[in-house]
Amino acid sequence: MKKSFIIFITLAVLGPALYAGGLHFGLISAVKSQVNELDKAVKAKKDAQAAADFKVAHSIVGTAARGWALSSEVVTIKDSAGVSKSVRTDANGKYFLDFTGLTPPLLITITDGTSVYFSIAFSSGVCNISPATDLVVRSYFRINLGIADLKAAFDSSFSSLGSLSLALEQKINAVRDVITNIISSMLARNGLDAVTFDIFISPFDANSIGFDGVLDQLQIVVSGSSVTIRDTYAGTQLSTFTYTGSGQKVQIVKDYNSTLRLSTDAESPYKLLLAHATGGFPPYTFMLATGVGFQPMGMTLSQEGSDCYLKGTPSKGSQSPFSKHFGITVKDLGGNEATTENYDYIISSGTEGGASGSITVSGISYVLVSQGWVAGVYEYVYNIKANGTVTGPAGAECSFGTNPIWADPDEITITCSGWTGTPVHYQQFMRNAGDPETTSWSATWNNYIYDVGLDSTDDVEVSAYLFAGDGSYFGLLADDEADVKVPH
Repeated sequence: MKKSFIIFITLAVLGPALYAGGLHFGLISAVKSQVNELDKAVKAKKDAQAAADFKVAHSIVGTAARGWALSSEVVTIKDSAGVSKSVRTDANGKYFLDFTGLTPPLLITITDGTSVYFSIAFSSGVCNISPATDLVVRSYFRINLGIADLKAAFDSSFSSLGSLSLALEQKINAVRDVITNIISSMLARNGLDAVTFDIFISPFDANSIGFDGVLDQLQIVVSGSSVTIRDTYAGTQLSTFTYTGSGQKVQIVKDYNSTLRLSTDAESPYKLLLAHATGGFPPYTFMLATGVGFQPMGMTLSQEGSDCYLKGTPSKGSQSPFSKHFGITVKDLGGNEATTENYDYIISSGTEGGASGSITVSGISYVLVSQGWVAGVYEYVYNIKANGTVTGPAGAECSFGTNPIWADPDEITITCSGWTGTPVHYQQFMRNAGDPETTSWSATWNNYIYDVGLDSTDDVEVSAYLFAGDGSYFGLLADDEADVKVPH
């Protein structure tokens, strides 16, 4: 009885505490279980998002079109190892392809009947396929690797395409810039900016507007090694070229190391020859060199064949004179580039305050020094001479130059008798108080190089500029020019 009593008492006394303790531990277990389930759900969501992000980071999308959507056609990609994947386009020519397991760059192809089109992707994102991207890719491989049948190489001799690497991107982009320049008028007519629209990565729909409108009107005819590009809407031939190069690297043969002096009060818009491209694989395209561009100020680069010009009428700015350094890059169809960064221009406004003066180019002549082939270019070398007079107030400054420009300081001799001041506005001579108001000047540009062109003769122009102001304002007061025809 005593043992039973003791057990009863123990249960009676300790039972509630033990029951409560058991309940407490049960709640903790339940909460932990719920937390674990929540953790699993959060982790699953994160994993799903990570998987989605990975898929986006390892996929390409785009539009395949040739003036109409390339619908329900097979898009095939290969990486440098020849590993391939395929997918079919939808009714609108759109495709989505996960390239997990492949390493960019990715060569892409699609077949529409008997026509085969190529493109290339260097990363995930948009990559379109069109006759324009096809021309870029084929031009690169034809010129650099001599591959005339890209389809055969892609299908059965992929190693002949060389080592596809991300280093190709700069060259492919250079070829793209050349082709984009050729069709720039078509892009503009269809509401696209040739500078910002990228035929490879800018999204578009196959709906006959925008870039698809360009494709509707674009005709590319390849015959052997010759290519002709036509604008069927305008009925014009935009370009014709061959895949035969000069054997020389592309280069800018007129690197003038020049200062251009421009006035907002010029009688007519300027058209100044800046650069001439030669060598490599034409056609070419010119653009401002990276990092050394200039503010528009009313002036633009313009291309005529292998020549690059600065054209336009400078706009008035808050600063006069305004100066800027810039450079030019030329790119060829083989993806090669050449750059010169040796240009400066100065924009000044017309003078105020009643100042008067004049400047003349009274005489100009030339002497042929030599002629012959230099680095694959037939050059004529001259000494150009000119002289004249200048009249201006104290503080006036003057400068002289040629067009085409020749500004090698070691080959130029210019004098302005009696004007002894040190210019403060970028010019070459300044009149001090006490210097003669009117004086003479003379200039010689030695070893002036002019490469052979299409015309039998061409002009060399000498220009003279007089600037003056009242201290707070400084601008062009007078200018004059004269030219001489030189055998060419």
